[in-house]
Amino acid sequence: MDKLPEVTWSLMHPTPLNVDYMKRVITEAANYKVDSFEICAACHTLLGGLDGLVLYEDYPAVAASLDREGIIANRRRLNEILELTHASGRPVYYWHREVTVWPEFLKAVPELRDANGEFDLLGDAFETLLRYKLAKAFDAVPALDGIVLTLTEADFSAIHNSTPGIYPPEQVVAKIVRIFAGEHAARGKRFILRSFGSIAKDYEDILAGAALAAKEFSFEVETKITPYDFDPFLPDNPFMKRIPNLTLGAECDSLGEFLGAGYLPAENVENIVRYVRWGQKCGVDRFTIRLDRIGNNIFDSYPVNLFAYEQAILNPGISAQEIRRRYAETHYPVSCRKELEELGAAGYEVVTKLHYIDHHLIFHQFPLQADLKWIKAGGIFGVFKDHRKLNLLNGIWSILSERTTPGRERILREKEEALVLAEKNLARVEKLRPELSEAESLRLKRLWSNAVTAGKAIGSFVRVVCAYFDDMEAGREEAPGMEAAIASMKETLLPLMTHPGEFEVASAEFVNGMDHHVFTVAGNDLDQVYLKPLLGIVQLLRAEYRAEFEARKKAGALPGVVDFIIPGGITDECRCGRFMHASHALLKDGRPGRLIGNQVFPNGYLECFLKGDASAPQFLLLEGTGDCRISVNGRESECRLDDAPRIDLAPCGEVHIVLRKLGNRYPLIRSIAVCRKP
Repeated sequence: MDKLPEVTWSLMHPTPLNVDYMKRVITEAANYKVDSFEICAACHTLLGGLDGLVLYEDYPAVAASLDREGIIANRRRLNEILELTHASGRPVYYWHREVTVWPEFLKAVPELRDANGEFDLLGDAFETLLRYKLAKAFDAVPALDGIVLTLTEADFSAIHNSTPGIYPPEQVVAKIVRIFAGEHAARGKRFILRSFGSIAKDYEDILAGAALAAKEFSFEVETKITPYDFDPFLPDNPFMKRIPNLTLGAECDSLGEFLGAGYLPAENVENIVRYVRWGQKCGVDRFTIRLDRIGNNIFDSYPVNLFAYEQAILNPGISAQEIRRRYAETHYPVSCRKELEELGAAGYEVVTKLHYIDHHLIFHQFPLQADLKWIKAGGIFGVFKDHRKLNLLNGIWSILSERTTPGRERILREKEEALVLAEKNLARVEKLRPELSEAESLRLKRLWSNAVTAGKAIGSFVRVVCAYFDDMEAGREEAPGMEAAIASMKETLLPLMTHPGEFEVASAEFVNGMDHHVFTVAGNDLDQVYLKPLLGIVQLLRAEYRAEFEARKKAGALPGVVDFIIPGGITDECRCGRFMHASHALLKDGRPGRLIGNQVFPNGYLECFLKGDASAPQFLLLEGTGDCRISVNGRESECRLDDAPRIDLAPCGEVHIVLRKLGNRYPLIRSIAVCRKP
């Protein structure tokens, strides 16, 4: 038999370091083949990763701005965790993201920025800082076995910039990786590079940089089993590739980050077998399996998924059906074994019909918050246009851009079907209760009750969005359909709340870049997970509707208008090509707009197609603020949006437009119109 791959359990995604939970995980690991651990912890914040371990005493202005107590607590907890894991014979690899810096660094070390205001990715100041934080972190936690490095979703991007000629992405990656690999090698530590990205170019650049660094150092590249993220409707990851001199890891998910994250009955055995088989086909040396999300863990949710990973790894020929049978034999009462197998398998359809629309992911941020930023960013509003092609949304990984939208009638039917199935299966749980242990009965009731509540909440939300589109397309200024849907949603959801009361709408200032506090731990409080956030979101949709209606009314009244687009408007979502993390839509000063780029994606863009007049002279009219580069039917120019520029067009039936930033600020585009000349 071939040598079995290493198995790593990955935990605390993304939650603070927790010593008691680590004890629980070690106890559970006694029942499985587990060789090592990865810890994510709060790595999406500045109290995570290396920056959450270093006090920066040599940078007094920075040190004065830090959460010193939080850093000292992190050190203590991580050292305690290492004692426990090493006593169990298993190493720990700790997550970190680059480029991440405490804000005060940009003032204390101005050399970290270049003349254009972007991060100097190849400069000496950045290299010095990296080596410093690595040295100080290993001094503070000397038993730490290594770092798992991510080069995306950080304060500044290592691979996206406006001047790739100055900062070639593969060269930037290679330099950062050489620094990390070299510092690890000097200390006898293990370095792991995650190739995680949100677009194909991310993978290409990270892997190209890794290949350059591999000529000098040996380390591991850890790649997600599906491209971009753990979406069950994505294919096997084509970037799962071996590089000479490097080992290969496959990152997997047992709980289901995008399958309800432990709140819903998300058994996923069939896909898990597929994932493991793909990893084996690619010859991976290590399987990393995530155990948890936002405080929910696999042991208390649907442990059959973890069992499935182990069985598939240990038994290359085993089927999903056989795995389910083996689990049932050892975990379910004989009297209801078949029913529990069927119940477990039924959950996947319910969950995917709730959290997806026609296989397109609805919620990127979960548990939800009463905020529209990431719902807009994920492109899901584009799916609500009836029978439209989604090809322009190919920069958003969660949108299956080769598809055509299903139509709002079908969307509503999908959500109704999900709720019917959830209620039916909750009734089955109640019927089986006398034959189950108390713990098993409570587990199943929690998951299926949550599914029913989620079904009512998400279904109500989707009805509001459908009514938004219906009213806007019919030109109804007062949005009567949407208002009726909101009233019905309140009638449905308020009685479900454990703590009824005012639901808060997010008041935090919009951040055009990395959000450091996007994850919350809500326990099993469905008020906070679904009910209050969705009620808050539909309040925000009221303001969006008023703003978009006025913007469309104004653009539609332009003399000679042929076509127009409101790039920040919800109903024009499917017409706005862009990267998910790059060009965010927002209401600014009560009007819809879309920012082009941010410091995470300085190379963000907006692409759209407008109808033209093939028989008459015409012009393009833009409204917004800031400077931009614009390509119109392949012709490049620069313009200042504040001046409401007009660009003459020859007669043509279609106008292709691409906008990018110019300079060190990110432009805001409010409207684009094609008009016939008088």
